[in-house]
Amino acid sequence: MNPYHPPVPSQARPDSFSWRASLIGGAAAIGGMATLGTAVANASLWIYIQSGMTIEQAYAAISLSYFSINAVLSGLVQIASAYSGGYVAAKYGGGGPTAQSAVAGLIADTFFLIMLTGPGATQPSIGFFALSMALPVAAALAGGMAWSRAASKSHGGPPEGAA
Repeated sequence: MNPYHPPVPSQARPDSFSWRASLIGGAAAIGGMATLGTAVANASLWIYIQSGMTIEQAYAAISLSYFSINAVLSGLVQIASAYSGGYVAAKYGGGGPTAQSAVAGLIADTFFLIMLTGPGATQPSIGFFALSMALPVAAALAGGMAWSRAASKSHGGPPEGAA
């Protein structure tokens, strides 16, 4: 093994599936969502409070609209985190990256479901709920496809098991 070259993904059968890779990708997505989502919420609260709102008004303003700047930033954080999680799952899975990145996206969806059951959580409309459940899976799949394209370019052909 050459220490100056990055490791080559494991050569697994095309039909193999790695739960470990999917769980790592899902954990990466959830970690990104939790960390960056908290930063967005804290920054939004700080801005609202500096503008003269009480803490109660600031919390209400955060959950007031699905199309506020806070909601858009939170959605972008969700997409970027799930994309990264799908990329990680595909990279470390070795087998078919599509299934592993899709499962990583589904694992990331559990974070949204848990946040819906927390204290003070507002119940979203069915359309917003469906969009919030579909975006992480789609973003994780896009991340898995990005890894597959990058791996095929760096190795002179598609990685073994790539969909």
